[in-house]
Amino acid sequence: MTSTELSHKEDIVQNLLIAGCHLGAKKVTKQMSKYVYTQKKNGVQLLDVSKQYEKICVAARMIAALPDPSTIIAVSGRVSGQRAVYKFGKFTGAQSVAGRWTPGMLTNQNTKKYVEPRLLVLTDPRTDYNALKESSYMNIPIIALCNTDNTLEYVDCAIPVNNRSKKSLAMVYWLLTREVLRLKGENNFSELIDLFMYRDVEKTEEKVAEETPVLPEGEEGQEGDYVEAS
Repeated sequence: MTSTELSHKEDIVQNLLIAGCHLGAKKVTKQMSKYVYTQKKNGVQLLDVSKQYEKICVAARMIAALPDPSTIIAVSGRVSGQRAVYKFGKFTGAQSVAGRWTPGMLTNQNTKKYVEPRLLVLTDPRTDYNALKESSYMNIPIIALCNTDNTLEYVDCAIPVNNRSKKSLAMVYWLLTREVLRLKGENNFSELIDLFMYRDVEKTEEKVAEETPVLPEGEEGQEGDYVEAS
């Protein structure tokens, strides 16, 4: 059992390191200082991957403990995390709110988008501050992905992580999804991390257009031309 737990931890820690989830900001708040392992020469803070692992497991237990996953909302005002929260919601059964948070979603019953969740998962407490503030009025527990320069006001479970990199956000939400499903007894989760990663569609189209060779005028269709033998 010990070896299994160790290999499980090693797998998560390795993935966190590969995606750069341990790379923090240069600034450190007092509340986040306990999650910092060391500091690089250029001033960038490095997060403790062991504490990242522990917090991911705690957050997964909180999510898996709720009998109705639709009462969970994953929020990302940050563009680089919007695809990740959508995929997290798709595989776990949670709701997802990507983009601008509609004011009054948790406090105003007259709004069309009014919801009564039992748990919120925030990509960044600073970017998603409106959702954080509203949840504090309604006493809704908060799980938040927090960088070294974030404050933990109103946050119940902070996952210390690089919440600005698209690779890091994709990895954390993928690990969180896999861990939640594992706790529910579903061990067949085999989706690629790439599905959780943000893609700039416009840049991709521009790149494809640049790589596509343009034939000179009047030469279209000559590749397949042939002369029938007489």
